[in-house]
Amino acid sequence: MPEPREEDGSMPSAMVASVRSMVQESSVIRYPQEFVVRVKEEYSGDDKVLNALETGDYVLGKYLMERMDLDMGPEQIILALEGGRTEDVLAEAKAAVRRTAMYLEWTRIIVDHVQSMESKRAAPVL
Repeated sequence: MPEPREEDGSMPSAMVASVRSMVQESSVIRYPQEFVVRVKEEYSGDDKVLNALETGDYVLGKYLMERMDLDMGPEQIILALEGGRTEDVLAEAKAAVRRTAMYLEWTRIIVDHVQSMESKRAAPVL
């Protein structure tokens, strides 16, 4: 499993050390069911994303981040617009907005997970 790194932007800098520690203790993240359903719908054909989602692996964030951008490059956008295919460009832009929102939701899930793990570690044993 890859180590979380601050420089790749996959999570806030302040969380990197906590995530490393958390991953050593327990690398399984229980993603909320609503999030799971949305990710499965958006990435139905992407085995890497679906496997990370199903196994509760934090590397899911890396995959979501890599897939946030438009699937169309500037040349493809120009050709589509010149060819009257504005709906194709609009669909790609909407997909990029959905994927970006999923990545941002993933970061919130991870922050909550790490904070929960830290709280459990800090709780006194009775």
